[in-house]
This record gives sequence, structure tokens and C-alpha cells, in this order.
Amino acid sequence: MNRDNFIIFFISSLLLFCYLAIWFYADYVKSNLGDPSVVTGYSLFVVILLLFAFNLRKRLSFVPLLAAKYWTIFHIAAGTTGLLIYWLHTGSIWPQGLYEQILGLLFYMVSFSGIVGVLFQRLYPKRLNETGSEIIYERIPDVIAEIREKNEALILLCTSETEKNTLARHYIETLDWFFLQPRYFFNHLWGGRKGTSWIEHHFTLVRRYLSQSETDYLDELKSYAVKKNQIDFHYAAQSILKYWLFVHIPLSLSMFTFVLWHLLIVNIYAI
Repeated sequence: MNRDNFIIFFISSLLLFCYLAIWFYADYVKSNLGDPSVVTGYSLFVVILLLFAFNLRKRLSFVPLLAAKYWTIFHIAAGTTGLLIYWLHTGSIWPQGLYEQILGLLFYMVSFSGIVGVLFQRLYPKRLNETGSEIIYERIPDVIAEIREKNEALILLCTSETEKNTLARHYIETLDWFFLQPRYFFNHLWGGRKGTSWIEHHFTLVRRYLSQSETDYLDELKSYAVKKNQIDFHYAAQSILKYWLFVHIPLSLSMFTFVLWHLLIVNIYAI
């Protein structure tokens, strides 16, 4: 067992042990006519605080507090444990009462967005590496603009050298749409080939109307289209990796606010 697998096993086992301890202690309190929701409620609150510690760790990246990947593993395991404790606390999958239902909805939305985020982080970096190219996200608009400039220069050269405008008209009427901005965002995300199919269709369509001298320019233009399609995938994948946190973090903060209010109300009633 390598180090990473050992740490995953250790963290998972530790949190499973904590969950079982909470479960048995809550059952013990209940059997002695106590209130088990106090045990499960405060245990869940501690887990939520630990989950928020992950965001604090990212802000303190200069402090040597274990590698970020181990904190990610802990965050995933703690999130799963928190979901189990939540079910133990409510005694059902869906709670009663409007406030509790709003809190439950937020809890599930945070959990779901976290699961989706983990899937994104496992899937897209690997697929990005498989493209064999590295593109800085912030430079994608500039790279697309550079490709368009090269295309336009190529079309002008083709028209000048061949004295024919068939390829130029096809570019203006059809191909320019593809090169204008990133295309097929969602299709790229689920591994579709609409971009590739679009390129093959429209370049094959015009080839039959071109002379031999024009097809050389068409082939070069197609190479730019293939590169642009690869950039479109980078744009889609990197956008998801970059912006899913803009959903997960606000939901988490909203949930935490409701949790604090719930805790306050419970303690006021207890007094």
C-alpha cells in the first residue's frame, strides 16, 4: 500500500470510527431518556466547521499543514460523514417543518455540488492532459483572436494567388461563425464530437467546389479549425473547474448561516 492509499484508508477509517461512536453514544443517550439530537446536532456542527477549515487551508497555502491533496481527501470523507450524521440527526431523509426543510435543501445542494465538483476534478484534468497541449485559461480569447487573424490573412492570400473567391465566400458565410468564439460548450463537457463533426462536414462540403490550388489553403484552414476545436474543449473544461466553486461556496455559506441560526434558536428554547 503506497502512501496516498494509506492516508485515504486512515482518514476514512478515522471518520467512520467517529461516526459509529456518535451513533452508539446517541443511542445510549436515548436509552437513558436523554435527547440524542443534542449529540448528533453538535457533532454535525463540528463536522461542518472542519469542512470550512478546508477553505481556510487553501487561503493559508504558504503554511506547511500537509499537502492540499490530503486536505481534499479529508474534505470528501468529512462531507460524506456529515451527510450520514445529518440523517442520524433528523431521523429521516427529509425533515419536517419549513425552516428544517429549507436547511435540509441547502444541505443536500451543498452535498450535491460537492460531489459534482469531485467528479469534475477527477475527470477533466485527465482529459485535458490527453489533449497533449496546455492552454492558459485567461489567454484563450487572445489565442482565438490570433487564429482568426491568421485565417483572414490566409483567405486574403488565397484570393490574391488563385484569383478565386469561393473559399473566401464559404469562410464569411459559414466558417467564420465557428472561429468567432468558443463553440459546443456542453457537448465538449460530456465528451461529444459535435465540433469535430461540424469541421468535417463543412470542410468536406466546400472541397468539391475548389480548384487544386485552393485546396492547399483549405487544408491549412482546417488545421486551424482542429486547433480551435481543441481550444474550445479547454475552455469548457477549465471553465467548469474554475467556476463550480462559485456555486458550491455561496451555497455552503448560506447553509452555515442557517445552521448558526438553528443553533441559536435551539439554545434559546433550551434556556
